[in-house]
Amino acid sequence: MTITKHAIQRSQQRGIPLNELDLIMQIGTPCYRPGGATEYVVLRKDKSSAIEYLKNLIQKVDKLEGKAILTNGDTVVTTYHKKDIK
Repeated sequence: MTITKHAIQRSQQRGIPLNELDLIMQIGTPCYRPGGATEYVVLRKDKSSAIEYLKNLIQKVDKLEGKAILTNGDTVVTTYHKKDIK
């Protein structure tokens, strides 16, 4: 993503870190504006959905310990439980 000097300056003035811009675009609701511009705004429902998604992801990750897959390039060859994990 290219960020203009104007956007960098306004981001600093308004306390919106540049590393959060991508996240705003990912979880925010797009609103189409005149001239082909798109505004992304993080609504309450967007925030709630993102938090719910991350909670579910954490639960799934918690259950993955010791599980493994063996691949060859883009092909999954087998899956198994690894017994000697640290």
